[in-house]
Amino acid sequence: MFERYTEKARRVVFFARYEASEFGSSTIESEFLLLGLLRESKDVVYRWLGEGDWQTILREEVEKRVYKEKRISTSVDLPLSDDAKRVLAYAAEEAERLGHSMIGTEHLFLGLLHDPGSRCGKMLVERGVDIRAVRSTLAQEGASERTGGEPRAGAGAITRRSVPIFIVMEKSGEILQPYWQLQIPAVGDRVTVRRNKDDGTEYAGEDDATVYEVVHIEWEVTETPPELPFLSKVLVHVRNLVV
Repeated sequence: MFERYTEKARRVVFFARYEASEFGSSTIESEFLLLGLLRESKDVVYRWLGEGDWQTILREEVEKRVYKEKRISTSVDLPLSDDAKRVLAYAAEEAERLGHSMIGTEHLFLGLLHDPGSRCGKMLVERGVDIRAVRSTLAQEGASERTGGEPRAGAGAITRRSVPIFIVMEKSGEILQPYWQLQIPAVGDRVTVRRNKDDGTEYAGEDDATVYEVVHIEWEVTETPPELPFLSKVLVHVRNLVV
């Protein structure tokens, strides 16, 4: 199920399951993945937040945001929430984006940052964590995690699963570029889209190319298998730079 996960990343999910039972939650929420990450590999989080007792600060904030019920026995099987499923899917995509064969705690952290509007994303973004800075740093240095004798999360070649990527206009939803062949851009990036001929091939002239700014990325996640969801489609929403 979690064959591509490093031992540390697997333990993060285990601790998230434990946190969910302690909170009396019927599902494993993304906030519990953050608490699990703090339990197993807090340096991954502390690195981007600076000095402070973040384990206590973030736990107290989760307690404010998540209603605490009667504790659930750890023998009860708890499913991942839709939000947590997306985090795991994003983590897998980040590993692929970086060319890493294994999914480590660094990728889980990136997965938590993917949706700045989520409760967990807000906790991190409001404290100045920038997903582009994290991603750029990891791309430069490679994933640093090691567990015992296992290779680091970024070691080895990867067989990339083909994920359809579409460039679409922000408001109209018009598809500007089906089956984008380059890597998935980040919000704020600029992409150049060339107009296609009737036969589907691109025009080569500069006049036939338009530069757009990425304003939103929509990730469609498959529901099967539910234990380890993956991306089925990516819609890159853009706007024209010419007002």
